Amino acid sequence: HFGSRLHVFSSSIVGHMADNAAPFKLRLLKHSAENATAEMVIPTIPSADALYAATEQAFVAIPERCALHCGLHATLADNDGRGARHWLGRAAALLARPRASSCVKRCRIRWVLMCHGSSGLTFASWRWVSKVAALGYGVV
Repeated sequence: HFGSRLHVFSSSIVGHMADNAAPFKLRLLKHSAENATAEMVIPTIPSADALYAATEQAFVAIPERCALHCGLHATLADNDGRGARHWLGRAAALLARPRASSCVKRCRIRWVLMCHGSSGLTFASWRWVSKVAALGYGVV
């Protein structure tokens, strides 16, 4: 236990990041009476094939203004009683519609990355997605 005397004053990356062949090791140099160091191992970045579920299968919410402009049928409702106004679907479904996906790119909307736990997009997460889309942001 280093208490309040523990201060991170420097960090260095050990390993080679360019080839991504091995986990990165982040060594945090700490100032303390013992001058102790701690090491944090960061796993390698998976290949693009391994990230399919996190890319093509990711949910995407397109705000009302852009969805209407691009001909995307509203499927996501906010809890304001106005019904579905935003488009919600998988990234792969949007990419399968080249005209709509290029239109969405031209909308120049700002994007929010919604992170969730291992249970997936549930309960309050859906409410956040709809609220953020209602503010005019795209959500991934």
